[in-house]
Amino acid sequence: MPIKANAGKTIKTILFESCLFIFLPAAAFCYTEIPAGTICTSSWGPGTVLVTGNVTVSDSCQLTILPKTIVKFAPLTQLTVYGTLMAVGSAVDDIVFTSRNDNAFGETVDGSDGMPSPGDWQGIFLSGNSADHGIGYFDYCRVRYGGDTAGIVDANIRFYYSDSGAFTNSISEFSEFRGLWIDSASPLISNATISNNSQFAIYCNQSASRIINTIIWGNTDSIFTAGSVSPVVQYSNIQGGYPGDTNIDLDPLFIDINGGDFHLFHCSPAVDAGDPVERLRSGYTSGERTLALEAVTNVVTDDIVWITDGTTLESDTVTDVTPGSISISNGFSNSYPAADNHRMEFL
Repeated sequence: MPIKANAGKTIKTILFESCLFIFLPAAAFCYTEIPAGTICTSSWGPGTVLVTGNVTVSDSCQLTILPKTIVKFAPLTQLTVYGTLMAVGSAVDDIVFTSRNDNAFGETVDGSDGMPSPGDWQGIFLSGNSADHGIGYFDYCRVRYGGDTAGIVDANIRFYYSDSGAFTNSISEFSEFRGLWIDSASPLISNATISNNSQFAIYCNQSASRIINTIIWGNTDSIFTAGSVSPVVQYSNIQGGYPGDTNIDLDPLFIDINGGDFHLFHCSPAVDAGDPVERLRSGYTSGERTLALEAVTNVVTDDIVWITDGTTLESDTVTDVTPGSISISNGFSNSYPAADNHRMEFL
């Protein structure tokens, strides 16, 4: 039943007063329910969202998950995206996709037993096969307790023939099967942590993804590859090792791997072991084809450059490189002032 606030009083105040003076026998829940169905342009959050049935995002449509949103899924449910999913959080206001039973994040929802397990929900399926797009951008996200092996996702997130995508500054953990499944797609994986997944951390089939500045640790298996192309893995800490002289295989010394605290102790071998992220040296104006950067390393023409300010994410092709700048083919749609949170990534 919707809760209406009295004049001058917040919803939180009314809930407190109800519990204090009326002594309700059960806790009051405050969250948004999303039933099964097909949606087009929509946004969820901020706050707690409970998905109670399978939800599909149509092709040429976009679902936006706002920062500081916790999306919880009932058993056997999945999110299927034929269009675009934009889940862009920030370092202080991240986004969580998790089980209905996970009380560690957001509001406790109806039906939760407080004991989340791998496979509690099926996962996020980004399908770009045929004329669909299946695009998914995840930045500052945490995805956990998906990968139900009875479904078709078999992972927390599955990129399937996706036109484009990225999983950056994000965590995939506690999947019943794969942390990420990348199938005939090449999303960017950068500054990510993939841990505590029951089988593969990342399963790549026919994928040329670039995996950079990423820690893969505490899974049954790390990276599996199949097909005629393979991912490019650089400046990453991979348990069991992975080819490449910039990769390491050393305990990253997480603060609490079982509790999901993936901050690093100051003596971790992963500290300062990544490839420096390029940053803007001066502001960028929409449509310009030259970007002034603090440094240009390991970049050649025809690389794909990505830029994000924590809200939007854009890509373009590198056409020229100098020691302090790059040129791009079309120019970005948005302007970006020079600031620490305007990051560049290269594929």
